[in-house]
Amino acid sequence: MSNMIEIKNILVTRECIVGKKCDICGKEIPPTVIPHRYGEPIHDYYEVTTHHDDWGNDSVESYERFEACSPECANKLWEKYIRDSAGKTNTMYIEIEHINCWVPDYKEEHDDG
Repeated sequence: MSNMIEIKNILVTRECIVGKKCDICGKEIPPTVIPHRYGEPIHDYYEVTTHHDDWGNDSVESYERFEACSPECANKLWEKYIRDSAGKTNTMYIEIEHINCWVPDYKEEHDDG
């Protein structure tokens, strides 16, 4: 059996991130000047995850993720979470992670030439 081959142009539509907005102050998080090899913009921001580990199904439902434009906005969210959750739950959890999606290629960073 042999394959029948035909060349076709195919248009692919996909969702791309074109910008980010701070969940705390509403300010647009500008892309960094470092170009991304796949064409999407790189954003430097803080990802804040909150939840609790109390007993019951609502522990899974308590997960919330936010994006903050600066350490100050991440701190405002931390303070609000602590203030609003005090006394309502036994186990408060918050994680703040600095996100910068750009990682240089090993070859670029370790080029001896």
